[in-house]
Amino acid sequence: MTNKEVLTEVESLIMMTLWDHEEDITFQTMMKEIRERGGRDYKDPNIRPVILRLEYKGFLESHKENGQVILHPLVSRAQYGARVAKRDADAWFAGSVSNMIASLRDSRQISEEEWEKIRELLQ
Repeated sequence: MTNKEVLTEVESLIMMTLWDHEEDITFQTMMKEIRERGGRDYKDPNIRPVILRLEYKGFLESHKENGQVILHPLVSRAQYGARVAKRDADAWFAGSVSNMIASLRDSRQISEEEWEKIRELLQ
């Protein structure tokens, strides 16, 4: 993954907030929620450039509606998660997803319930 495809901590916080909503949200709603989630008093002037960077990276788009900035994710949580999983498999497991899953199994990082879901997906 290139730097353009990787999310920083604050970018991740913003995107997770957007992904948790089924519909587009206002900038003000997003600000309120990232302050609660992040445990910090994020300021509008510090976050606005992050929004612009996420737009440049192709993760979200924004537009004005009734005087409010509306945020809309362009990349889903599943799409980004797949990118991150692929990056981690490449970096830590020589590109082998099966080695990555085996490592998670061997270190007991996957519950029996999750193993059952994986088995169902593979059938």
